Amino acid sequence: MIEAIGFWGSAISGVVLLFMCVLGLRGFLGRAISAKDPASRMLARAIVCGFAAAGLNTLYWQVGGQLMIAGGITTVPGVRLVGSYLDIIFKGGGALAVYLHLAAWRLSLPPQERRRWSVFAMAFYPRGEGFLARALNGFCRRGE
Repeated sequence: MIEAIGFWGSAISGVVLLFMCVLGLRGFLGRAISAKDPASRMLARAIVCGFAAAGLNTLYWQVGGQLMIAGGITTVPGVRLVGSYLDIIFKGGGALAVYLHLAAWRLSLPPQERRRWSVFAMAFYPRGEGFLARALNGFCRRGE
C-alpha cells in the first residue's frame, strides 16, 4: 500500500511539474528568441533550457515511466536501462541551463567589469577571493 501511494504520488506530482514546465516554456520561449537585450535573451534561453530539461526528465521518469510500468508495457529495470542513457540529455540540459544563467548574469555586467569575470567564476561574484574563484576566473577572456 505504501509503495502504491508513492508510485502514484510520484506520477501525479510529475504531471503537475510537467504542466508547470510547459507553462514556463510557453512564457519564456518568445523572449529567448526575440529579446533585444543580450543579457535578457541569454537569461530567457537559460530558463527555457532548464524548463525543457526538467520537463523531459519528468515526462520520462515520473509520468511516462510510471504509466508504462503500471500498464505492463515495461518493467522497472527496463525504464532504468533506457533512462540511464536519456539522463545524459536530461542532466546535460540542466547543467547547460546553469551555465547559461551564469553567462546571462555576466552579460549584465558593465563591459569593464565583465572582462574581469569568467562565466564559471560568476558563482562567486562579486567576491572573487579564494582558490576556486581565482582558478575559475582563469578561464575568462581578458580581451572581451
